[in-house]
Amino acid sequence: MSFTGVSNLDHSIDKSNTWLAEIAGEFGTDDRHFAYRVTRAWLHTLRDRLPVPIAAHFAAQLPELPAEIRRLAEPVDAAEFARGAR
Repeated sequence: MSFTGVSNLDHSIDKSNTWLAEIAGEFGTDDRHFAYRVTRAWLHTLRDRLPVPIAAHFAAQLPELPAEIRRLAEPVDAAEFARGAR
């Protein structure tokens, strides 16, 4: 099934949906929003506890969407953000 018409993005969406369904199933529910919140919290905890090189290696193996969830939660330096926005 094509969600966006961009094969790499569609693959990432499909894989993320599969993961969320499996995680929800492990918790005995079909609530994907719950599964998303659990996954997001777990990834944030993992990110905060792993050394940076290992966290980066782990994140590189994730499908793009879960990796983006992890990156969006990283603290952003205001000066760095301003430089990047130019």
